[in-house]
Amino acid sequence: MIVVTGSAGYLGSRIVTSLLCAGPVSGIDRAEAPTVTHRADILDGVTLRRAFRGARAVIHTAGLNGGPGAPAVAGEMTRINVGGTEAVIAAARDAGVRRLVLTSTTALYGGAIRSAEATIWVTEDLPPAPETPYEESKRDAEALVLAAAGSFPDGCVILRCGRFFPAPPNETVNDRLYRGVDPRDVATAHILAADRTDSSTVVLNIAAASPFLPEDCAGLRRDPRPALRRRHPFVEGAYRQLGWRLPATIDRVTAIDAARQAIGYDPQHNFREALAEQLWLDAWPRRSETVPNLG
Repeated sequence: MIVVTGSAGYLGSRIVTSLLCAGPVSGIDRAEAPTVTHRADILDGVTLRRAFRGARAVIHTAGLNGGPGAPAVAGEMTRINVGGTEAVIAAARDAGVRRLVLTSTTALYGGAIRSAEATIWVTEDLPPAPETPYEESKRDAEALVLAAAGSFPDGCVILRCGRFFPAPPNETVNDRLYRGVDPRDVATAHILAADRTDSSTVVLNIAAASPFLPEDCAGLRRDPRPALRRRHPFVEGAYRQLGWRLPATIDRVTAIDAARQAIGYDPQHNFREALAEQLWLDAWPRRSETVPNLG
């Protein structure tokens, strides 16, 4: 059995739904939802231990996020994101769970990226440089998991996920060029991490597959368009059709090579697919006007 914390949330609910066809799955959240089996606060160690009993893996997605409208109180971020992770680790260890998967964020790299003059090819070797209470709480949660990894026979996996929360379509598709990821691919990555056969503990970036290569980084911060023309010559015309703007600058490209190798991560909803979907949606009203009336 796999247990998912935060199973009523945007990500956790997707993971539970995807796991339903694969085998036993259980969800924990303080909110009521079809994907929640146990209603409890993430700091409730008694309920956590009961829910984790018999589980081979725990996927810990529960926590406060750093997106628009998210709480900015440092103390609350620490209490939920750090204290909650500590409670999950203790309960999972006591229940004999073999593997722990932690949802983290590529936002941890923010300070290092913003201080650089050139576009950075972001691998897991880039030291975290948190700048906000949210980022600091995720750094500290990661540290707790790494310190406890020896308690889990099948190791731990920390997934630093790119942007996947809802945003306007132009922004979403732009993000898939260098830092975003589809929530369906994020959910799949968590399942792959829970099922991996290797027992080592790893930290992995999870993002869409960028069309850019490391050699493109030299010009991306100044003007991404030349590199885009090389990789996707159709892009500028497609953006004109949609009335969209390309990003004026790109400060990073999130590399996913380590995740490909460690868990077989292969994102299916990348920049090209996201743009094609928007072009189809844009054309649909015009297409529907030409459908003959067969009534």
